[in-house]
Amino acid sequence: MTSGLRILVVGTDAAFARAVCEVLAAQLPDAACDTLDPARLRGKPVAAAVVIDARGDIPGAAAIAERLRAMGFLSGIALLADDADSTGPDAAEGTDAARRMGAVLVSPDVIASQLVPRLAELMAASAAPYADQVMRARRLVAAGEIAMGLQHALNNPIAGIM
Repeated sequence: MTSGLRILVVGTDAAFARAVCEVLAAQLPDAACDTLDPARLRGKPVAAAVVIDARGDIPGAAAIAERLRAMGFLSGIALLADDADSTGPDAAEGTDAARRMGAVLVSPDVIASQLVPRLAELMAASAAPYADQVMRARRLVAAGEIAMGLQHALNNPIAGIM
């Protein structure tokens, strides 16, 4: 039985994605972990976080992260990228784009020790946009209640005069 926490692993290497899910399942036994090929990513995923396999293609992974943000996915995104991949202008540009979108880089060598803590940080940070939306909605409801109370208070004397 899962706690409602769902993590999506996106990558073209199905065996690697399953291995990442196994690591996540070992550290988060109550969480659900699903794998998805990037070509099948059609809509905003219903997940607490997304892990993207960026080994060998950081710009491509950054493009997937950018697509997720464009779909309205506000939760955490982690890119699994080899240290050797972070060389060259394309990789540096992809890394910068990923960081601008709030994605973090994790080396596949340290998945077991760093991925879950980084995902926890991302999920905690991603709650802030939702908190602002909830606070804004509460303020609108309160303003509507005040307006309805004023309308009632004004209509009673006017009805007596009529």
